[in-house]
Amino acid sequence: MTILLIGQAGSGKDTQAAFLKEKFGFEIISTGDLVREEIEKETDLGNQITRDYKVGKWVDDKIVHFLLYNKIKSLKTNKIVLTGAVRTPAQVELLDDTLRKLGRKLDSVILLELDEETAINRMKNRLIGKDGKVYHAVFNPPPKNISTKKRDIDKDVNIMIERFKEFKKNNSEIEKSYEERGILRKVDAGNTIKEINKLVLNALNLNEENNSGKN
Repeated sequence: MTILLIGQAGSGKDTQAAFLKEKFGFEIISTGDLVREEIEKETDLGNQITRDYKVGKWVDDKIVHFLLYNKIKSLKTNKIVLTGAVRTPAQVELLDDTLRKLGRKLDSVILLELDEETAINRMKNRLIGKDGKVYHAVFNPPPKNISTKKRDIDKDVNIMIERFKEFKKNNSEIEKSYEERGILRKVDAGNTIKEINKLVLNALNLNEENNSGKN
């Protein structure tokens, strides 16, 4: 089963992906993490991405999906949850093509819906733990032994607002594409984490209580 999580920054994609991993053994693939790993490793590709960032360029779609292809190819599990893989209409087809080459298909798309004000308030309090988990300073604080940091996007409200505008601009077409296939499910991400967990499970027709295992 291959699941794609989409939604405004701050809507809880990472949190819900972590939940699916913990409860059902899904492998999480974040395209943002794949890019950051290349940069940290200082590979030729990572250095190219860094140079592009310095002149204000986004990472080329072909680079992202090259990394995505290699990551999925290396996995032995059929249970994958993707985050960040589709942010523009053009990436819908790119993801289809990447999965097709690997003999896979997209089974479900979960749209986590969240209004701008709530998203910004969440991002202001978002913390990234050294354990790789995403926390909230007020509602989901990290354990005392886990050090955290803030992403650059969470430090500047103006950047948050621009990202929200960009999401709204692109999402209507993305949403339409997946609705036409009948694989899009919408979830109100303004609820508590536990409530969102339940809504996501219902949307995916997964039952936490009767989970037969993580394999």
